[in-house]
Amino acid sequence: STICNLDRVRFCTADAFDFVPSDSMIWTSIRSTNLRRQTRNFLWKAMHEGFHIGQFWDHVQHLEHLGLCSQCRLPETMEHILLECTLPAQQTIWNLTKDLWKIRFNGWPTPNLGLLLGCALTKFKTPRGSQNHSKNRFFTIIVSTSMYLICVMR
Repeated sequence: STICNLDRVRFCTADAFDFVPSDSMIWTSIRSTNLRRQTRNFLWKAMHEGFHIGQFWDHVQHLEHLGLCSQCRLPETMEHILLECTLPAQQTIWNLTKDLWKIRFNGWPTPNLGLLLGCALTKFKTPRGSQNHSKNRFFTIIVSTSMYLICVMR
């Protein structure tokens, strides 16, 4: 599962920013100083699928129902929790995050699990073609905080 998540981050980052990070770059990005300690721990566990969700409960007798989303009745995965679930809290958080982004910048990227897990790997460019460090940092902070908030509220 970790290798799948590394590949997902790699390909989504390549698709969004024309840049293919190595495994060491991905792991180093999780230790970014732009991330709070709780968020770093959250990203590390998410990369390793270390949360007690979904398939974890399939082998626990009499608790198999915990592997399904209480709202959608679909298998609970990190992707479902962060992006697909119809719970109003999740949708509200992403709408507020997008609105916050649009106050300062244009072009909100379409979120997917790979881009979210690799939020500290962004390479937004200025009109001249150099890296826009403030945009990268802002994206990292608001996306990682939103992900963490969604999971804590869950």
